[in-house]
Formats: sequence, structure tokens, C-alpha cells
Amino acid sequence: MASRALLIVALLGPLALVLGVFGARFGVWSAEFGYRTIGLNAVLVLSILGGLAGAGGAVIAWRGGQRVIGLALVAALIVNVVIYLWVAQERNDLATNPPVSQAASDWADRPGFSSEIMAERRGAGAQPLLTQGDAEWCPGLATVPRQAAPEEARAALEAANLQVLGVSPFRAEGRTSSFWYGFEQDVVIRIRPGATDVLVAGREDRADGGAACRTALAVAEALAE
Repeated sequence: MASRALLIVALLGPLALVLGVFGARFGVWSAEFGYRTIGLNAVLVLSILGGLAGAGGAVIAWRGGQRVIGLALVAALIVNVVIYLWVAQERNDLATNPPVSQAASDWADRPGFSSEIMAERRGAGAQPLLTQGDAEWCPGLATVPRQAAPEEARAALEAANLQVLGVSPFRAEGRTSSFWYGFEQDVVIRIRPGATDVLVAGREDRADGGAACRTALAVAEALAE
């Protein structure tokens, strides 16, 4: 009986994580609540308890001849360890990156989105674009010192796994949504004579743990190739 009770405890962390993801995806609560409150806070505690329950329960079940339950507890232990490592990495990213979800290769003359994308952002209640920023927010991101062709801009968006929304001679735009919680980012490549710049702006006003920077770097690196 004790091993069965410990198995239930060991499953609480994975179940809470799944609940947080699906609740965010289906609009039961906000993506930020599902990610931070459930995923990074509640699941952190539950994964630790679940790991301890899995380890202790596996020993108890094995000694009691309950091998099936013992194997289930070992599996739950492994899952909880993986979840804990993921949560720890996410919390570390949030702690070591600036509390923003925007990245630009040129803050002095920040690229801008088309009127259509800006209208979508306003309609979705997206955060305003920052008028000032710091290059240190995204180390390594810089202006590509050449005029990229529109086809190259499209290819760069696709290489970064972005949905291409539109391409013109001096601009290309795309969008991406995070796999688990659906956090959205709008991306623009501004093309000028001698210079090509990138702006990535998350729609949610939140610290993103460097996600916007990683997207911008992926686009810029594809442009530089």
C-alpha cells in the first residue's frame, strides 16, 4: 500500500507539468501562469518530492516483491529528474538574462514592423516595442554589414524555423510560437543599402530567459552565411 501511495506522489510533478501546458494551450489560464506559476514553481517542488518518492518507493516495492510497481516508480524517478533539470535550466536562464523579451541588432535605429503586424500586435494586446535597449542584452547580435536580398531574408527566416509572413525588397517578417506554452514572437528583417538588421519582439510583457535573443541570433547567423 505504501508503494502505491508513493507512486501517486511521484506522478504529481509530471501531471502538474502537463496540466500547466494544456491549460495554457487551451486558454484555461495564461501562458505565463502555466509556465511560471505551475511549471517553474509548483512543478519544481513536486519534482523534488516525486523524485524522493520514486526512489524510496522503488526500494520498498522491490523488497516487497512488487516488481511492476517498482519499475513504475523507477520510471517516475527518471521522469522527475528530467523535469527537475529542465526547470532548473529555465530558472537559471531567467536569472542570468535581462528581464525582457525583445532583441535588436541596432537599438540606436531600431527596425520596425509593418503596419499590418503592428495592428495585429495592438489587437492581441502585445507589449509595446521598446524605444531604447542595450546591446549587452544579446551578446553577439549585430548588424549584418551588407544588403541582403529578399530571397536571402526569406531563407534566413525559414532556417530559423519561423513562419514567413511577408517579404518585400526592404523588409521580411515572420513569427514563431514556442512549442509548449505558445509564447509568440514577431520577427522583422530590415534591409538597407550596406546593412541588414533584425528585431525580435515577444508579444507577452515578460522575461523570456533569452528566447528573443536566441531567435534573433539564429536569423542573423543565417543572414551572415
